[in-house]
Amino acid sequence: MISYTTIVNDLKSNASSLTSVNNVDFGSIDKLDANAQNVVYPYVFFRPLTSRGVPFGDVMVGIRSLQFEMYVMDIPKVTDEDMVDVMSNCEQIGYDILSLAYDGSQQSDYTITNSSMIPLFEAFQDRVGGWVFNLDVQTSTAGLTSCNRV
Repeated sequence: MISYTTIVNDLKSNASSLTSVNNVDFGSIDKLDANAQNVVYPYVFFRPLTSRGVPFGDVMVGIRSLQFEMYVMDIPKVTDEDMVDVMSNCEQIGYDILSLAYDGSQQSDYTITNSSMIPLFEAFQDRVGGWVFNLDVQTSTAGLTSCNRV
């Protein structure tokens, strides 16, 4: 089974490999608010969510499912039109990160599905805009057996 660390590191690596992204981080929502005050935008932040994980029963087969939010944010200049440009650029950054899991050098043995996107308008130290992508990462449970359960 692919480790949680590997999945998170792959997501962060995909985001960090883009020249259009200046900062990448991972953690709880309070870390996003604290860190957002000291980052250079565009900024990508991965937040873990409640996940189904591995369905356990008499036989451990099936798909392991992990959910994340991927925040893609930038600071608009001044006008509302600038916010539209920021949202457009952040949407493209999000798709570029996801496409690396399928087509790029970071291809992996798991699938990532973007189930929805939520517009993001927040005020940290600066006013930011962008998107929150709701990601579902699915991996095989191969390698997880009753012998290695603790």
